[in-house]
Amino acid sequence: ADAVQDPILRRLCIEIYNDNAAELQETSGLRFLPMPVLPAWSIDECVREAERLSDLGFRGVNMTSDPDEAGSPDLAHPDWDALWEVCADRNLPVHFHIGASLTSLNFYGKYFWPSQEQNVKPAIGGGMLFINNARVVLNSIYAGIFDRFPRLQMVSVESGMGWVPFIMEVADYELSENAPAQYDALSKKPSEYFAENIYMTFQDDWTAFRQADDMNWRRLMWANDFPHSDSTWPHSQELLDQHLQQLRPEQQRAIVCENVAELYQIDLSNFTEGGR
Repeated sequence: ADAVQDPILRRLCIEIYNDNAAELQETSGLRFLPMPVLPAWSIDECVREAERLSDLGFRGVNMTSDPDEAGSPDLAHPDWDALWEVCADRNLPVHFHIGASLTSLNFYGKYFWPSQEQNVKPAIGGGMLFINNARVVLNSIYAGIFDRFPRLQMVSVESGMGWVPFIMEVADYELSENAPAQYDALSKKPSEYFAENIYMTFQDDWTAFRQADDMNWRRLMWANDFPHSDSTWPHSQELLDQHLQQLRPEQQRAIVCENVAELYQIDLSNFTEGGR
């Protein structure tokens, strides 16, 4: 937002990007489902753009975890309820990618100690960045967003899932211990929102597969993150086969296919051999 001062040009940049994504989705026959971006510097503009994106047929939106960097309130502020209402009513899951703000990327540069060997630094920063979204998840739950909008779905993108069972325990304990009034104000335990309002995506995460029964596997979605350097490509299929051996058949189908289809309203019959 700071790079472009003209408000009209700033708005047009967002719309042009999203319109191009809409064209890609349509011409691909829904084989590509891009996640459009929102103008985080204005709540009103976010609401208007979300409504426009819904009319264009998008299946979700992508949001920064720190809109206050662009001059808006932080996401716990009740003024954002106008956006959550639109996204809940129009079945637009809100996606938070790791490192999706200056704040989170600044943490990337602080995870490693300065005297570490240069090539070691991105290994430390990259590894720690996976759990950066734990901050987004806890803040969203504690802010009561899902109590006010129980149909709202959020997606933690590329964040892995092995840390989730521990954070679920921490979420319950820390709030009840430090803020009992706020804990009692929630309609459910913080950990229970993981099962109804939060989807997680992951790649090469053996821990996540081993702990599928400790999480709601109906909210877990596998990805290969092509073409990033930490992608499982070109060995995605072999690794996935090894991972899936730890799961029951119904879990396998859910994590690699059915959960995605449900969240993004995909008619799987369109992608069967006979439907191509």
